[in-house]
Amino acid sequence: MRRGLGLTLLAAILASACGSSKTPTEPSATGTTPGTPVGSSATITGSVQGATSALTSASSGAALTGVTVSVVGTSLSTSVDGAGRFTLAKVPTGSIQLQLSGGGANATVALGSVEPSQVVDVVLAVAGSTASLESAVRSGAGEAQLEGRVESLPPTMAALTFKAAGRTVKTDASTRFVDGSQARTFSDLQIGMRIHAKGVLAGDQFTATLVELQNSNTTIPVEVNGVLAK
Repeated sequence: MRRGLGLTLLAAILASACGSSKTPTEPSATGTTPGTPVGSSATITGSVQGATSALTSASSGAALTGVTVSVVGTSLSTSVDGAGRFTLAKVPTGSIQLQLSGGGANATVALGSVEPSQVVDVVLAVAGSTASLESAVRSGAGEAQLEGRVESLPPTMAALTFKAAGRTVKTDASTRFVDGSQARTFSDLQIGMRIHAKGVLAGDQFTATLVELQNSNTTIPVEVNGVLAK
Protein backbone atom coordinates (compact mmCIF):
# COMPACT_ATOMS: atom_id res chain seq x y z
CA MET A 1 0.00 0.00 0.00
CA ARG A 2 2.76 2.40 0.96
CA ARG A 3 4.67 1.46 -2.18
CA GLY A 4 1.61 2.12 -4.32
CA LEU A 5 1.07 5.51 -2.70
CA GLY A 6 4.71 6.43 -3.38
CA LEU A 7 4.40 5.52 -7.06
CA THR A 8 1.21 7.57 -7.31
CA LEU A 9 2.90 10.63 -5.78
CA LEU A 10 5.93 10.24 -8.07
CA ALA A 11 3.69 10.06 -11.15
CA ALA A 12 1.82 13.20 -10.03
CA ILE A 13 5.08 15.10 -9.51
CA LEU A 14 6.39 14.09 -12.96
CA ALA A 15 3.11 15.05 -14.63
CA SER A 16 3.14 18.43 -12.91
CA ALA A 17 6.73 19.06 -13.98
CA CYS A 18 5.95 18.20 -17.59
CA GLY A 19 2.85 20.35 -17.59
CA SER A 20 4.70 23.43 -16.30
CA SER A 21 7.60 23.05 -18.71
CA LYS A 22 7.66 25.96 -21.17
CA THR A 23 9.79 26.98 -24.06
CA PRO A 24 11.83 30.05 -23.08
CA THR A 25 9.93 33.16 -24.17
CA GLU A 26 11.48 34.79 -27.21
CA PRO A 27 11.87 38.53 -26.99
CA SER A 28 9.23 40.37 -29.01
CA ALA A 29 10.38 42.64 -31.82
CA THR A 30 10.34 46.21 -30.61
CA GLY A 31 11.26 49.68 -31.68
CA THR A 32 13.75 51.75 -29.76
CA THR A 33 11.40 51.95 -26.77
CA PRO A 34 11.54 48.67 -24.78
CA GLY A 35 8.22 46.85 -24.80
CA THR A 36 6.82 48.70 -27.83
CA PRO A 37 5.48 46.14 -30.36
CA VAL A 38 6.30 46.55 -34.05
CA GLY A 39 2.61 47.13 -34.76
CA SER A 40 2.76 50.22 -32.57
CA SER A 41 5.68 51.72 -34.46
CA ALA A 42 5.88 53.83 -37.61
CA THR A 43 8.20 54.27 -40.60
CA ILE A 44 9.70 57.58 -41.67
CA THR A 45 11.20 57.95 -45.14
CA GLY A 46 12.28 61.00 -47.05
CA SER A 47 15.01 63.16 -48.46
CA VAL A 48 17.34 65.84 -47.13
CA GLN A 49 18.03 68.78 -49.41
CA GLY A 50 19.89 72.03 -49.15
CA ALA A 51 17.71 75.09 -48.54
CA THR A 52 17.92 77.91 -51.06
CA SER A 53 18.44 81.51 -49.98
CA ALA A 54 14.77 82.31 -50.59
CA LEU A 55 12.37 79.56 -49.63
CA THR A 56 9.47 79.72 -52.08
CA SER A 57 7.45 77.11 -53.91
CA ALA A 58 10.69 75.36 -54.88
CA SER A 59 12.50 76.03 -51.65
CA SER A 60 14.78 73.03 -51.50
CA GLY A 61 17.89 72.60 -53.58
CA ALA A 62 20.29 69.77 -54.31
CA ALA A 63 20.27 66.58 -52.26
CA LEU A 64 22.72 66.62 -49.34
CA THR A 65 25.07 63.73 -48.64
CA GLY A 66 27.03 62.87 -45.52
CA VAL A 67 24.02 63.71 -43.32
CA THR A 68 22.87 61.49 -40.46
CA VAL A 69 19.18 61.54 -39.53
CA SER A 70 18.29 60.57 -35.95
CA VAL A 71 15.06 60.34 -33.97
CA VAL A 72 15.51 62.56 -30.91
CA GLY A 73 15.24 60.63 -27.64
CA THR A 74 15.95 57.24 -29.22
CA SER A 75 18.93 55.31 -30.55
CA LEU A 76 17.46 55.29 -34.07
CA SER A 77 19.65 56.86 -36.73
CA THR A 78 20.62 56.36 -40.34
CA SER A 79 22.74 58.02 -43.01
CA VAL A 80 21.28 59.42 -46.22
CA ASP A 81 22.24 57.72 -49.46
CA GLY A 82 23.80 59.30 -52.55
CA ALA A 83 20.43 60.77 -53.53
CA GLY A 84 19.93 62.28 -50.07
CA ARG A 85 17.23 59.75 -49.13
CA PHE A 86 16.80 57.85 -45.87
CA THR A 87 14.52 55.34 -44.12
CA LEU A 88 13.90 54.98 -40.39
CA ALA A 89 11.94 51.87 -39.37
CA LYS A 90 10.35 50.96 -36.02
CA VAL A 91 9.96 54.59 -35.02
CA PRO A 92 8.07 54.92 -31.72
CA THR A 93 4.78 56.75 -32.06
CA GLY A 94 3.90 60.12 -30.60
CA SER A 95 5.46 63.53 -31.09
CA ILE A 96 8.65 63.10 -33.14
CA GLN A 97 11.66 65.32 -33.75
CA LEU A 98 14.45 64.54 -36.20
CA GLN A 99 18.06 65.59 -35.65
CA LEU A 100 20.16 66.28 -38.75
CA SER A 101 23.92 66.20 -38.29
CA GLY A 102 27.01 65.99 -40.48
CA GLY A 103 27.48 67.19 -44.02
CA GLY A 104 27.34 70.79 -42.83
CA ALA A 105 24.02 70.25 -41.01
CA ASN A 106 23.31 70.56 -37.29
CA ALA A 107 19.58 71.16 -36.92
CA THR A 108 16.38 69.74 -35.45
CA VAL A 109 12.98 69.64 -37.12
CA ALA A 110 9.61 68.62 -35.64
CA LEU A 111 7.34 66.20 -37.49
CA GLY A 112 4.40 66.47 -35.12
CA SER A 113 2.47 63.39 -34.02
CA VAL A 114 3.22 60.03 -35.67
CA GLU A 115 0.62 57.26 -35.39
CA PRO A 116 0.99 53.45 -35.13
CA SER A 117 1.60 51.68 -38.47
CA GLN A 118 1.86 55.04 -40.22
CA VAL A 119 4.29 55.72 -43.07
CA VAL A 120 5.48 59.32 -43.20
CA ASP A 121 7.38 60.48 -46.29
CA VAL A 122 9.05 63.88 -45.81
CA VAL A 123 11.22 66.40 -47.60
CA LEU A 124 13.57 68.27 -45.27
CA ALA A 125 15.38 71.44 -46.29
CA VAL A 126 18.43 72.30 -44.20
CA ALA A 127 21.02 75.07 -44.11
CA GLY A 128 23.48 74.73 -41.23
CA SER A 129 21.57 75.04 -37.96
CA THR A 130 18.21 75.73 -39.63
CA ALA A 131 15.90 73.04 -41.01
CA SER A 132 12.33 73.10 -42.26
CA LEU A 133 9.75 70.46 -43.05
CA GLU A 134 9.01 71.23 -46.70
CA SER A 135 6.45 68.49 -47.19
CA ALA A 136 5.00 65.43 -45.47
CA VAL A 137 2.73 62.69 -46.80
CA ARG A 138 1.19 60.41 -44.18
CA SER A 139 -0.44 57.11 -45.10
CA GLY A 140 -1.10 53.59 -43.82
CA ALA A 141 -3.01 54.54 -40.68
CA GLY A 142 -6.48 56.00 -41.02
CA GLU A 143 -7.07 58.92 -43.36
CA ALA A 144 -4.10 59.91 -45.54
CA GLN A 145 -2.72 63.42 -45.10
CA LEU A 146 -0.54 65.63 -47.28
CA GLU A 147 1.28 68.81 -46.27
CA GLY A 148 3.34 70.96 -48.61
CA ARG A 149 3.36 73.78 -51.10
CA VAL A 150 1.29 74.02 -54.26
CA GLU A 151 3.68 73.29 -57.13
CA SER A 152 1.39 73.33 -60.16
CA LEU A 153 -2.17 74.39 -61.09
CA PRO A 154 -4.40 74.36 -64.19
CA PRO A 155 -3.96 74.81 -67.10
CA THR A 156 -0.74 72.84 -66.53
CA MET A 157 -2.82 70.37 -64.53
CA ALA A 158 -6.29 69.00 -65.29
CA ALA A 159 -9.32 70.92 -64.04
CA LEU A 160 -9.75 70.81 -60.23
CA THR A 161 -6.33 69.14 -59.95
CA PHE A 162 -3.08 70.51 -58.55
CA LYS A 163 0.33 69.23 -57.53
CA ALA A 164 1.76 69.49 -54.01
CA ALA A 165 4.47 67.61 -52.12
CA GLY A 166 5.33 65.83 -55.37
CA ARG A 167 1.85 64.29 -55.62
CA THR A 168 -1.06 64.92 -57.95
CA VAL A 169 -3.99 66.10 -55.82
CA LYS A 170 -7.46 65.59 -57.29
CA THR A 171 -10.50 67.47 -56.00
CA ASP A 172 -14.14 67.58 -57.02
CA ALA A 173 -17.38 69.37 -56.17
CA SER A 174 -17.54 67.61 -52.78
CA THR A 175 -14.02 68.68 -51.67
CA ARG A 176 -14.08 71.31 -48.92
CA PHE A 177 -11.59 74.20 -49.05
CA VAL A 178 -11.05 76.20 -45.86
CA ASP A 179 -8.75 78.93 -44.55
CA GLY A 180 -9.15 78.86 -40.80
CA SER A 181 -12.88 79.34 -40.24
CA GLN A 182 -13.42 80.79 -43.72
CA ALA A 183 -14.74 78.72 -46.63
CA ARG A 184 -12.60 78.86 -49.76
CA THR A 185 -12.68 77.37 -53.26
CA PHE A 186 -10.20 75.75 -55.65
CA SER A 187 -9.66 79.13 -57.33
CA ASP A 188 -8.10 80.47 -54.10
CA LEU A 189 -5.08 78.18 -54.50
CA GLN A 190 -1.83 79.81 -55.59
CA ILE A 191 1.57 78.49 -56.62
CA GLY A 192 3.79 78.39 -53.53
CA MET A 193 0.87 78.42 -51.07
CA ARG A 194 1.20 75.90 -48.25
CA ILE A 195 -1.72 73.50 -47.86
CA HIS A 196 -2.77 70.57 -45.67
CA ALA A 197 -4.99 68.03 -47.43
CA LYS A 198 -6.87 65.01 -46.10
CA GLY A 199 -8.19 62.17 -48.20
CA VAL A 200 -7.08 58.96 -49.91
CA LEU A 201 -3.61 58.21 -51.30
CA ALA A 202 -3.17 55.70 -54.13
CA GLY A 203 0.37 55.60 -55.45
CA ASP A 204 1.36 59.16 -56.27
CA GLN A 205 -2.24 60.34 -56.64
CA PHE A 206 -4.02 61.94 -53.71
CA THR A 207 -7.81 62.37 -53.76
CA ALA A 208 -8.68 65.17 -51.32
CA THR A 209 -11.84 65.46 -49.27
CA LEU A 210 -10.52 68.53 -47.41
CA VAL A 211 -7.90 71.13 -48.35
CA GLU A 212 -6.78 73.60 -45.68
CA LEU A 213 -5.02 76.74 -46.92
CA GLN A 214 -2.28 77.27 -44.32
CA ASN A 215 -0.33 80.20 -45.71
CA SER A 216 -1.54 82.66 -48.33
CA ASN A 217 1.85 84.44 -48.48
CA THR A 218 3.68 82.33 -51.04
CA THR A 219 7.12 83.82 -50.30
CA ILE A 220 7.32 83.19 -46.53
CA PRO A 221 8.56 79.73 -45.44
CA VAL A 222 6.49 78.16 -42.66
CA GLU A 223 7.05 74.89 -40.84
CA VAL A 224 3.99 72.81 -39.97
CA ASN A 225 4.52 73.66 -36.29
CA GLY A 226 4.64 77.39 -36.98
CA VAL A 227 8.38 78.00 -36.69
CA LEU A 228 9.67 80.43 -39.26
CA ALA A 229 12.71 79.15 -41.15
CA LYS A 230 15.33 81.67 -42.27
